[in-house]
Amino acid sequence: MQIRINEKNEILRFQEEHSYNYWLSVLLRDHKEFIEELFYGKPSDSFDRIMYFFASDSNNKDLEDRPVAKAIYEKLGWNSNYYDVINSFWITFACSIVNTGSKDFKDHYKFTDNLPRLPYPKYSKGENKRTYPKEYLTRKDKLNQDFIKIINESREIQYINKFALLCHSAANFMPCPSKYEKGKKSYNQLKGILADVRDYLPLMIDKIQQCIDSNQPLKYFVNGEEDEVSLCTIKEWKEWFEVNYKNYFLEDYYVIDYEKGRIKGKPLFKNQKLSYPIPRKNEEIEECIKNIITITQRRADLMAKRIIYRIKELEAGGDVWV
Repeated sequence: MQIRINEKNEILRFQEEHSYNYWLSVLLRDHKEFIEELFYGKPSDSFDRIMYFFASDSNNKDLEDRPVAKAIYEKLGWNSNYYDVINSFWITFACSIVNTGSKDFKDHYKFTDNLPRLPYPKYSKGENKRTYPKEYLTRKDKLNQDFIKIINESREIQYINKFALLCHSAANFMPCPSKYEKGKKSYNQLKGILADVRDYLPLMIDKIQQCIDSNQPLKYFVNGEEDEVSLCTIKEWKEWFEVNYKNYFLEDYYVIDYEKGRIKGKPLFKNQKLSYPIPRKNEEIEECIKNIITITQRRADLMAKRIIYRIKELEAGGDVWV
């Protein structure tokens, strides 16, 4: 039987626990568990839980901004106005669906404009990450349907359940640049909508550097209309990533060439770049997910050690500078 999770009680416990193992488990915990309507009475399977998240109104709630997440940031010594999910689950899983569905339904499941195109289950027009999971949850017991077969085969890809769990863990949350131009898209909004970035942090790093190299603002489209973020703001974002490289444990996502004054993203799969942002082949998808999990677990370890260091320093009456 599942236990009801009280977010306030969890936060109070943070003041009592000083062990590395406890904090490592906290940092790797699925924050969807704190949304009671998602967790209580629902299957504990991490894949189904993230499908419930996408299919529900909770999809509009930023888990990285909930009180329990903010309490963890305080323990880490982070103080930012904006936070973001580093690695999005949906875009990579959607690539797996298309890779699977295209074998028998290549006219309906395909990659276009660097995006995995998914039909509604009846192949009607339109697509979004709420409708597809909702249809899956409603009809998943009807194993004779092609749509369900495709989903079930797609979720058999290595490490997908682990990724579904870690996607909304604190170890996959990060502060992000707060510089914002009124009436323009913010950093984390652009990371999600840019066609050559597709919500991958290493590519957002490359996009920032590309704008600086070309001495051009960052152009983007919303509803077919072009807009841009100024080069001045882009340079501030680059500086933010240089300054906060170690403080936010981002070393596995990009490198800094201090001599040349450049930043460069570390690809999550072998061929990843701005002109090839999403994994299309099975081996690319598996490599991408495996690397995300490894990086997230390594980051959790560093974050837990930071918290323990800060606790000990505060108990000793010392100055905590990180």
